Amino acid sequence: MGLRFRKNTYETLNMMLDEATSGNFQESDYDESELSKLEVKWKRFLGASALSRQNVEKEKKAVKELVSDISHQVKTPISNIRLYGEIIEEKLEGEDKELAKRLMAQTDLLESLIQSLVKMSRLETNIIQVSPQKQPLKPMLEELVLRGKEKQVKRGIQIVKKGWTDECQACFDRKWTSEAVYNILDNALKYTEEKSCVTVAIREYPMFVSICIQDEGPGITEEEIPKIFQRFYRGSQFQEKEGVGLGLYLAREILKKEHGYIKVSTTNQTGASFAVYLPRENFQNC
Repeated sequence: MGLRFRKNTYETLNMMLDEATSGNFQESDYDESELSKLEVKWKRFLGASALSRQNVEKEKKAVKELVSDISHQVKTPISNIRLYGEIIEEKLEGEDKELAKRLMAQTDLLESLIQSLVKMSRLETNIIQVSPQKQPLKPMLEELVLRGKEKQVKRGIQIVKKGWTDECQACFDRKWTSEAVYNILDNALKYTEEKSCVTVAIREYPMFVSICIQDEGPGITEEEIPKIFQRFYRGSQFQEKEGVGLGLYLAREILKKEHGYIKVSTTNQTGASFAVYLPRENFQNC
């Protein structure tokens, strides 16, 4: 009798756990009058867990809809401001024309801020899901260098490539890793000295592949290194540069999602070096 009771209890508990794991657990499927004390406690615990999971999903859906609505609602006003600014700029001369250009620059900054806030919100609520795939690094890096071409030409910056081979592969989500790495490359193009170089080097290790981006700028102080990945943080010596202070934060959060990370080193003589580490094999069964 005791053995049969334990076996029945075990089977009931196991069934409850299977249903909870698959997301199909319903308290109403089990009558407490027919369950042992242990089974009743297990039922109530799993019921509370299922309810908690449902609430989390509802909150995530609500945040997703809110972010989508905000993003959609601000697109038209920003587009209108840009259009009016372009019309005004064409009709002005001298200092007034320069003021119109500044207005356009601030409009671009506002649009960049909103886009970054939307991405940040989606990352923090796990709405964004990365899908790492084993693939070559070189095509992504070539695309990112081309994306920054205008800034390179404008500031007279040369991109030095090291270790870019067709064979070098890592596991990463192409879309979101491009976003993360470009945020770092864009910073290097902004902060390096004019008519200097930015070096982009690929290095292979037993478990990781690194993309090291080295600029020839003023570097980062030791005190500021722990702060640069904080939201909205901008170094005291870079306040006049364009940007909203979210690029490095987003880069780190994206890389964490695909089991990568960033290391920073800097000196006043050689500028700043950001090394992005991506796994060679996917920890999520790539």
